[in-house]
Amino acid sequence: MIQTYGSVQAKIPNLPGELWRASRWEFCIDLMRPDVTAQFGKEHRRLAKRADERGMQLRRSRNITALEEHLRVSQFSTARRRERGEEVSDGGVKLMSALLESGCGELFQAVEGGRVLSSILVTKAEGGAYLHAAGTDSDGMKLGASHFLISKTAEILKQEGRTIFNLGGVNDLQSGLAAYKSHFGKVGNPLESAEFHLGTRLQKKLATVIHAIRTDPKSLKSALVGSGSRWKVYSASCGRLNGVEVPPDVHIKKLSDKDLAKLPMPEGVRQEQQQRVRRLGFNGAYGVLCDQHLAHISWLVPAAREVPRTLALRADEAEISACFTLPEFRGRNLYPMAISFIAETVKQEVRTIYMKTTFSNLASQRGLMKAGLRPCGWVIEYDPPRFVSKQTLVVRGFRWLGKSGRSGRREGSSC
Repeated sequence: MIQTYGSVQAKIPNLPGELWRASRWEFCIDLMRPDVTAQFGKEHRRLAKRADERGMQLRRSRNITALEEHLRVSQFSTARRRERGEEVSDGGVKLMSALLESGCGELFQAVEGGRVLSSILVTKAEGGAYLHAAGTDSDGMKLGASHFLISKTAEILKQEGRTIFNLGGVNDLQSGLAAYKSHFGKVGNPLESAEFHLGTRLQKKLATVIHAIRTDPKSLKSALVGSGSRWKVYSASCGRLNGVEVPPDVHIKKLSDKDLAKLPMPEGVRQEQQQRVRRLGFNGAYGVLCDQHLAHISWLVPAAREVPRTLALRADEAEISACFTLPEFRGRNLYPMAISFIAETVKQEVRTIYMKTTFSNLASQRGLMKAGLRPCGWVIEYDPPRFVSKQTLVVRGFRWLGKSGRSGRREGSSC
């Protein structure tokens, strides 16, 4: 496996036996600034200050008891991220112990009343530091313990002469983790991860299982029996979506390739959108602009471009997908505005709009309902064991609503 960390720019070359390749982005706090917290988002600064005023304390340690507390609070963060559908590793207990024993790593913990509410393991180099693992329990989430902890840790690292605090990377800019980290610092340059195997096909399959056993025993279940995702599906006739009022300072438009290259937006978002254009072979992006800055982006995918055919769209149907609102513009109703605009724009060619979201994403579901879409069924995607097949099985259960030309309940499956 080839990974990239802390690089200014990294493009992994094409090599034989490539198993997978993914984009990733890192978030960094610039410790060269006179006031480290000035680059934080307003809400992050408020939560950190509130925790400080409560009397929350910072504790530093390298002993095993502190690691046990770190593992305890990490369980809460791991559970939250898995509920959101994110892939999570345990950070490697043996590796963390080795980092602490060697002096390369140190635990920073937010403590109140003698209880650890949030904990991070930081590895250090001469000029910078890297957040290797983190966890916050439910009480710490309410009290802003993680915001306090990162703020105080950054100040200490600055005092020690380090110039950058790398908060780690994400593979999905739309994830909750990306939204959280983005308010501490800017998105770094797009990087890559990739895995290659240079042996025979049989050796490759055996290596997949052996790697799962050695590095992440929990992933062995996925390797042996496969894994699945559940989506809740919403739909509406284009002519029946709710009209959402658009403020004077908001402009919505179909984005051209030039827009994706030139419009003011975080570089990580730009790279992700351009990669999506190359991967899908077309540009279906629509943007919501606030004061000429990109604030939200959604894609319209017509039936002819639906790959894979998860919803099995018909010729007069389309899906709105890959919706993302930049963190600093959230809470302004931009999501339903974009949906309504796209549906109104394409209503002469598209009869019915579909959208899907995970069952646990309540915020997305509220936005869909506000725009006028209603639940119409579900989709389950099943990835068979990696050594059996690369094809994905899709099982659909739709109860078609409105006058879309479908009635009753349709169930089916496809590969």
